[in-house]
Amino acid sequence: MSTPQQPYPSAPAGNAPAPTGGSTGMATAGFVTGLLSLLLGWLIPIIGVVLGILGIVFGVKGRRSARSGLATAGLVLGTIGLVVAVIIWIAAVAVVTNN
Repeated sequence: MSTPQQPYPSAPAGNAPAPTGGSTGMATAGFVTGLLSLLLGWLIPIIGVVLGILGIVFGVKGRRSARSGLATAGLVLGTIGLVVAVIIWIAAVAVVTNN
């Protein structure tokens, strides 16, 4: 004689996992570091370069996990921030060496 199967208990509503498997953290990190690289790259180019590289890395990882618009924005902002910081850095070196 077999016993009837019990249904699996449902998870509480507040503890539901993220639908993307945790990749939203990478997407958010990419966006934040990309945005900070764009904003801080004008003032402190070395920080803009570091944050731009981090924004690109986190944006790529976030896009691989889930096609999130936030990850794409982080990738784009990180790239623009990196380019701006490098241009500002080159201009600052040129000004210092010419004087």
